[in-house]
Amino acid sequence: RISKTLLQQSVSLMTPSAFNPFGGPNVNSDAVLESIRVSSIRAGKSTLLTWDLNASRPDLFQNWAGDVGMAWGVEYRRETIFEDSDPRLDGSMPFTNGALPDESDLVGVSATNDFGGERDVISVYGEVAVPIVAEGSGFPLVHSMDLQLAGRFEHFSDFGDAIKPKAALHWFLTPDLSLRGSYARGFRAPNLVQINQGTITRRNQGDADPWREDVTGTANDLGDTYRPSLRFGNPDLDPEQSESFSGGVIFQPVGGALEGLRLSADYWNIQTEDAITVIGVDTQLDLDFELRSMGSFNPDVIRADVTPFDQAAFDAYNLANPTMTRQAAGEVLLVNDGYVNLEGKKVAGLDFSGSYRIPEFGAGQFTVGADATYLLKYEETSQGVIIDQIRRNGNPEWRLSASAGWRLGGFSLAAQMRRVGSVDDTSATAGDELWLVEPWTTINVLAGIEFGESYGPIMKGVELKFGVKNLTNNLPSYADESPGYFSGLHNIEGRVVYGQVSKEF
Repeated sequence: RISKTLLQQSVSLMTPSAFNPFGGPNVNSDAVLESIRVSSIRAGKSTLLTWDLNASRPDLFQNWAGDVGMAWGVEYRRETIFEDSDPRLDGSMPFTNGALPDESDLVGVSATNDFGGERDVISVYGEVAVPIVAEGSGFPLVHSMDLQLAGRFEHFSDFGDAIKPKAALHWFLTPDLSLRGSYARGFRAPNLVQINQGTITRRNQGDADPWREDVTGTANDLGDTYRPSLRFGNPDLDPEQSESFSGGVIFQPVGGALEGLRLSADYWNIQTEDAITVIGVDTQLDLDFELRSMGSFNPDVIRADVTPFDQAAFDAYNLANPTMTRQAAGEVLLVNDGYVNLEGKKVAGLDFSGSYRIPEFGAGQFTVGADATYLLKYEETSQGVIIDQIRRNGNPEWRLSASAGWRLGGFSLAAQMRRVGSVDDTSATAGDELWLVEPWTTINVLAGIEFGESYGPIMKGVELKFGVKNLTNNLPSYADESPGYFSGLHNIEGRVVYGQVSKEF
């Protein structure tokens, strides 16, 4: 890494050993470069210890409709995390002599404070599978019906106790057609990073201030300069509480010409209170705009006092836009963007699935399938403002996949296509529009052969596989993220060719 302090000292020298920032490649000697380079180590360690005991029995006892099954378990977890950043990153050796003092003394690396944490969790859970109506009972529109009841208790050493239930029903109208539905309540404690993470100072470009950008037109308000922000853990976070519902229909013929076909469609809805998230600098600024439009402001956006230049610019804007006047506000100095609890989050969507196993004939066994997820709603509420997150950042409207396979004897071939829809990157713009991250499509193929008894005792049980991931070497679309792409949606591996040899004894 390059030390800011050493770089400044080297640039300031009045001798031939000074660093020359204007000479281009190879103008600085190895000795000059070594004088500003330092080693930087950021050490992290996490541990997870688990112990569990579980038991199940599908026929614990019988009721009027058949066997009642039950499963239960006990689990213990201990989690620890520790991170020790280099002194040039954790504030021990800050950069103090420049125009922009920084806790980080490393060029291009955000300051990160040390942190650590631990917790113990004890869980007890159980589930009962209860037949309600047995097959062939003669009830109209009820071929059979099954009920699932489940519950989980958890004790967190740092968050107390939680008890959450679940119920699910599977109702066969006919042997071929069924309905299913479930209701559950959920609980998620913040993880150790979200509670304990040390302060990280970031400076990013592209985050315009919507309250001032079309008033002043300055580089900082347009997002052309490096805007500082702070990310940090929050020990006062509350756990997430969720309520979910899903319901759907399944068509799966038993016998007849359509045997092997399976079609399903499901609707799901998840509502979360106190959802834990990092809102993002751009969204914090958008939220500040909405709140200021209502006469308030976002306290996480820290602004300078209003200057005479600011007041004159807002006066001119209000004179030209009498129906859209704005109260004068100072330049953004800093955005606090730590982990917070949202007031609420609502996510809903549709899942579609279809597959068909073509009846086997002389050419082998063929199967085809397709799946799709459509995002209907993704809303986050913070400080009374609802933020629509569909097609923003990591939330594409559509996700699609399709597959086909063939098997004959020990030979097999398979192919899969996956497609992730487009999203807008809210931290970058192209002209007057948000940066569009294009859809991403990948194709995977796999071939295999299994050797049976006819190949002799040595080759019996041997399986060879050869595959290619991302056959067309389709790289992710560019995004204004640290790795250059949305790592939650895409990967940067490109085409990957692999082989596997296994033997079963």
